Amino acid sequence: MGVEISTVENGTVLAIRYSAEPVQADDLAAQRHQIADAMARHDIRGVLVDASALPALPDPLTLIEHHDQLASVALYRETRCVVVCCALGEDERFLEDSAVNRGLNLKCFIAMDEALAWLLR
Repeated sequence: MGVEISTVENGTVLAIRYSAEPVQADDLAAQRHQIADAMARHDIRGVLVDASALPALPDPLTLIEHHDQLASVALYRETRCVVVCCALGEDERFLEDSAVNRGLNLKCFIAMDEALAWLLR
């Protein structure tokens, strides 16, 4: 699984870009630490996740466990997050609902410009 982490919008947004390789639970666990470190270093509270290249989202149980872990950290509960997907179907709605039900501020989009606009408002 390949992931690239950078900042955009003059360093105000942390951007996470996934490659087309499948994402597993251990990948998400490692990324939680990388992302928290980057957010703390740059004092960022907005995250843009570009998952549009993924062939599929992780399975529902993996997403629930990931969101439970994120919700247990104050930094993540105080962060706005957008996920750019290639489609907005049942899986993407589950991703969004699972996060929101755990107190996370996450919204899914298919258009990068709409995602950034929501994130920056």
